[in-house]
Amino acid sequence: MTTDGTLQLLLADALEPDEALELTRRLAREPALRRRLSQMKSAAYDLPSPDPWRIPPPALAPQGRVVGAPVLGPPHLRPGEVCRVLLPAPTDPEAREVMLLWRAPEGAWQVIAPAQAEERVPADQLDREGDQLCIDFTTRPPPGLQTWAVALPEAHLLDHIDFAAPDWGPVQAAIQSGRIPLTALDILIEP
Repeated sequence: MTTDGTLQLLLADALEPDEALELTRRLAREPALRRRLSQMKSAAYDLPSPDPWRIPPPALAPQGRVVGAPVLGPPHLRPGEVCRVLLPAPTDPEAREVMLLWRAPEGAWQVIAPAQAEERVPADQLDREGDQLCIDFTTRPPPGLQTWAVALPEAHLLDHIDFAAPDWGPVQAAIQSGRIPLTALDILIEP
């Protein structure tokens, strides 16, 4: 049984490619399912636009792309305090750079670093603890549970970014395809 939620995910382009393909095949075979989808399209469903970053929540690890990272720091982090995160080192850190993303309260991902070309940091310049890389960053308001992500794209993906008006499409596509090591984590920020 296909739920309305699954059909909404199809309309929002939020299904995994293999799930979308299977559902599209079912729609071709089942007129009743096509009618339900058509009714949903014509109804005033307020579907969110798909998130171009498609970063899974920290609790999920599809295909091993997202790894929960231990957070080291004071037991009670507050906005403006420095937080250290450990993440698995890629096999080719000399070819990769660091991107820090933050999920804003309204739900959209924002690139925090690099914000300009001069802020680019090669992954092989990060401190290490054993086989893990260390990244330090400053927490942001508001207090509460925040979701952060650290991506390690290949440097060439950032070479042509115009930081005044960035087009992150190539980086987003590489994240979606699993070519970029990615660590997502939740951090509790105290008031």
